[in-house]
Amino acid sequence: MTKVRLLLAVLAFLTSAFISLSAPAGSLAAKLIFNSGFEADSQITGGYADISGTDRSVSSPNNWDNAWDFHFNYNGGNGSTRKAEIVDDPAGGNNKVLRLWLRDAYGGSVRSTSRIRRLGRTEWFSRRRVYVDPDFLLLSNYTGSSRVMFEEIKVTQTKTSPSFRITAAWGDIARGVSWDIEAEDLRASGPAFWTCTSRTSVPIGEWFTLETYYRAGDAKNGRYVLTFQRDGGSKQTICDVTNWTYHPDMGPSSPWTYNPMKLYMSRGDDVDWIRNNGGVAQLYFDDWEVWSTMPDGEIPPLTSTLKPTPTISKIPGGKFKVGDRVEVTVTANVKLTAGQGLRGTQPPGARGTVLGGPEIGIGGQNWWWEIDYDSWPDGWSREDLLEKVGGPTSTPTPTPAKVPVPGDIDGDGDVDIFDYNILVAEFGSTDCGRVADINGDCKVDIFDYNSLVENFGRTV
Repeated sequence: MTKVRLLLAVLAFLTSAFISLSAPAGSLAAKLIFNSGFEADSQITGGYADISGTDRSVSSPNNWDNAWDFHFNYNGGNGSTRKAEIVDDPAGGNNKVLRLWLRDAYGGSVRSTSRIRRLGRTEWFSRRRVYVDPDFLLLSNYTGSSRVMFEEIKVTQTKTSPSFRITAAWGDIARGVSWDIEAEDLRASGPAFWTCTSRTSVPIGEWFTLETYYRAGDAKNGRYVLTFQRDGGSKQTICDVTNWTYHPDMGPSSPWTYNPMKLYMSRGDDVDWIRNNGGVAQLYFDDWEVWSTMPDGEIPPLTSTLKPTPTISKIPGGKFKVGDRVEVTVTANVKLTAGQGLRGTQPPGARGTVLGGPEIGIGGQNWWWEIDYDSWPDGWSREDLLEKVGGPTSTPTPTPAKVPVPGDIDGDGDVDIFDYNILVAEFGSTDCGRVADINGDCKVDIFDYNSLVENFGRTV
């Protein structure tokens, strides 16, 4: 009798598992996994690194101590220069919210972010309210370009390819903002797997709602959706993609980390600009919810006009040629090579001269061109973010390419004390895209230091 009961139990389990695996995503009822408004007993502890307590302003599940490995992660500085803390609502009222702020970049990128390590899910839905502090308006007079990352999903985090992540950021938040969402391999050269961009304005100084849906899958059934809604307004789809949401060289797995509330500014000097003009770079978050799938139980059909970057032919299209003058149409990343190693960004309207290209990247997606921009940084940008402007159209005289000097980190044409200060600020970093990572091995270490010292005093 015991064996019969055991067999029946096994059969019941297998049947349940089969139904769960074969049922279409979104067809099962959504389950609330966690929610909090950062009220009541919610407390940040452990040197501003952890959060604990139970938020009794909302129903269960509301205990931070049971919410995965949720903690706060920082880059550079100390508690006087960047922090996560629970504070009063900046818009007023009897309400507590999460504040992430940055005050000093130490000459490089800087972040203050919430992070869930090993989420344990291949599908989820996240909703939170966001408030962009008016101090970001100080960037309206900033002469460079600025990028504020507010969400990141690191599906795999390794020191070598494959290493897959999805990032969501605002470009030039105080001057005609662009939403930039990108899925990329951090450790491989080449362009992103897919991208989304939108010119939808971001309210500053008022609360709005962001919703993210993620489902692990390949080019046919992977899904990423980001929506935006102002209070009293209609919901707008910023990005709705059916494409790879994990690396093609790896099977579907739960993301290594998920950063649902993040403040990361890769330039660094934009943080200093805000501080030097009397402000602080800061974002506020509230009313965070995580569900097993869309709360209404149904994943909406693709409605956005934004599409993932299509796979294109490996035959060059000839949109540009060496010597052409081009202009940026939407905030464009500038990378060290075709799709790898972020140097910075160029704002809409920025112009430059084509030095080389085109080169194709991962999966035959996106052409990249090497551009000598009129203002720093120079490097490789995506073809679809550039348009040809006035200049030579036939048999142009190529502009001689500048041969970079290893160690010229700030790109001003020489290796000097300013480059040294940037390297010192980023020394020990182990994430890709660092400007001080001279040899491009995703580490800022003694080898980069030696390269800078060997070339100290040299000019282009």
